Amino acid sequence: MSRGKKWILRGLAVLGILCALGAALVFGLSGYVVLSTRQQFRTLEDTPPEAGGRRLSCILVLGCGVYADGTPTPMLSDRLTRGVELYQAGWADKLLMSGDNRSQDYNELATMHRVALEKGVPQADVVLDYAGLSTY
Repeated sequence: MSRGKKWILRGLAVLGILCALGAALVFGLSGYVVLSTRQQFRTLEDTPPEAGGRRLSCILVLGCGVYADGTPTPMLSDRLTRGVELYQAGWADKLLMSGDNRSQDYNELATMHRVALEKGVPQADVVLDYAGLSTY
């Protein structure tokens, strides 16, 4: 085997090892986050705290896209549906909605607010975060 081919094979082996280490790091960190926060997850199947008990301060719904006609993307629609379901099940007294609204042509908050009201959430229980330009 020529010297050039050996260097190429070594380079590919190093690249493969680096990719494997990167994937292990990403999946390892993701697994750690999931496992370390598992007790804090709540679902509709869980029993909500009784009124006056230790309830959640609010249910946070993060924006993630609206179409030009003002309809939510499927992922945002799912988030809104679940947030409203948890609210209606008694997990919290407020829905906190955070999303991008930096232009008149694109306003996640207006869509999120409208959908929550259409689903029966009272206006007083919807709090809008106008500074939610980035999930970070």
